[in-house]
Amino acid sequence: LSRRILQRELDLVLAHESVAGVAVISRDQALLDEVAAQGAVPLHEIQPGLNQALETARHEMLSRHADALLILPADLPFLAKRDIDQLLALVQQGTEVVLAPSPDGGTNALALTLPSPLRFAFGPHSFARHRQCARQLGMSQQVVISPTLAFDVDWPADWELLRATFPDLAPSPTG
Repeated sequence: LSRRILQRELDLVLAHESVAGVAVISRDQALLDEVAAQGAVPLHEIQPGLNQALETARHEMLSRHADALLILPADLPFLAKRDIDQLLALVQQGTEVVLAPSPDGGTNALALTLPSPLRFAFGPHSFARHRQCARQLGMSQQVVISPTLAFDVDWPADWELLRATFPDLAPSPTG
């Protein structure tokens, strides 16, 4: 099920007219081979931890002359093209940091102009930490509130809601 969610997100982002390149970070070499075959840049997670992996991705995208970076976790089953449109439009209009919160205080989407001094702070309460860091750096920021971006699959109750919405999906991890 996690692969299906990732594949759906990857299809949306790869097909988006404003996206010049897509990178996927993982420790799973088979997954990286799959995404590379679809046109994404596979980035092997060498150092443990999401924030370190994202720093690697940022450097890779800068080396490819990217002018913006959009970070989406691989657990957003309801991500919509309009979400990507909104996040990227704000960055293209010059907003330096665009964030979408998760219901538990995390960050479900983060878009940045590049280069950017913003330090990644994913983990518990990352939304507030990202906003505070942007404020301290004097960076312009905007928050995007979207029900399709807000729903992530972090807890058994999230899996159950997803299964109730789409009964043909695989069984939940708890049964």
